[in-house]
Amino acid sequence: MHPLFRKVAGVGLRLLLATSIALLFACNKADRNKPNDEKKRPAPLSSLQLDSSYKSTVLWQQQVGRGLRRYDLGLRVAFFDNRVYAADSFGTVAAFDSVDGELLWQIDLFSGAIKDDSPKFRSFLSGGLSADTSSVFLATLSGEVFALNRVDGSIRWRTQLSSEILSVPYSDGGSVLVQSIDGQLSALKADDGRRIWVYDSSVPRLSLRGTASPIANRGLVFAGFASGKVSALNDRGQVIWEDRISTPDGRSELERIVDVDASPITSGEFVYAASYGGSLKALQRDSGQTIWEYRTRTSREIATGFAQVYVVDDESRILAIDAVNGTPVWSNDSLRHRKLNSPVIFGNYLVVPDQNGYLYVFSQTDGALLTYHNLAPRGKGVRAAPTVGNGTLYALAANGSLVALRIDVES
Repeated sequence: MHPLFRKVAGVGLRLLLATSIALLFACNKADRNKPNDEKKRPAPLSSLQLDSSYKSTVLWQQQVGRGLRRYDLGLRVAFFDNRVYAADSFGTVAAFDSVDGELLWQIDLFSGAIKDDSPKFRSFLSGGLSADTSSVFLATLSGEVFALNRVDGSIRWRTQLSSEILSVPYSDGGSVLVQSIDGQLSALKADDGRRIWVYDSSVPRLSLRGTASPIANRGLVFAGFASGKVSALNDRGQVIWEDRISTPDGRSELERIVDVDASPITSGEFVYAASYGGSLKALQRDSGQTIWEYRTRTSREIATGFAQVYVVDDESRILAIDAVNGTPVWSNDSLRHRKLNSPVIFGNYLVVPDQNGYLYVFSQTDGALLTYHNLAPRGKGVRAAPTVGNGTLYALAANGSLVALRIDVES
């Protein structure tokens, strides 16, 4: 069952624990009552049909700090201008040459580079990294946003926001967009971290532990929220339109969870958004009008390529949906229940990691599983979508192993 988190201030710890225990008991009881053939047992990898002509090649491998340990924070790697930026959960941030993996700089935010004894400051890095021409951006569970000098890792600025941040800060060059779990979307000046505007969205009493990362495209900001809505805002933080991707439906709070934890993505005149409440939608970029809707449930990121939208649903089935009319093109359930994470487009391929440390490579054309790579043995999984740059795939495992991969086809 997906981790759940109460986001509304004032809810007692005892109520949270009681709710969590009740939900866990209910899920375990329901699972015990299922027939054997319905239990969620993944297919063994030995049974998978692969194409022997496809091989994964490791170009280089580096260690980034202590990794993520047991913290499921999904720190995504950033790529910009032939450099790869990665971090562990404990404050180590490093830059590598994208071609040969040479370490260019490394800092320790929480014990070396900054002298700050504030308990609030001592937190974990979360969400992931992004970069622009001058800075690398990252955030913490204590709600602080950092901008590091892209050349040497020195701190340019740090800004305290309202609450825990699980999303990736997004920079459009002039501003940095950051979403926190209390429903606030903040725009900060990229050069000094000063706040430009704040947009508040309501947060339901119970929601998934996750937050969609905002994006900007052609003068509009697009963001998904725990309320099940996607909003389009202008550069002053004013709402241009909003659309409810899913409507709360069900008797229990658990059944009524509708979070949009997948970041909206734009392609041409379309905006695509998916909800844990059970819908994937294509919206008209400027008006928010629904173009089509497809019923599926996910909390993972979505991806587009080959005029298709790719979704990993809540049972680890991979779906390809026609991006123009919303009809299904293909599906692959050979990895069902293997705890797949978010997909990423890599050339002609779709790459999907799992929480056991494997990267699976699929054909975008027909969904055939071509090959897989064991990135991190002993179950040290990949908790965020890999990053692509200059024809190379960069993936960070939970044990801190950063690997640069290429897919080769043997003639």
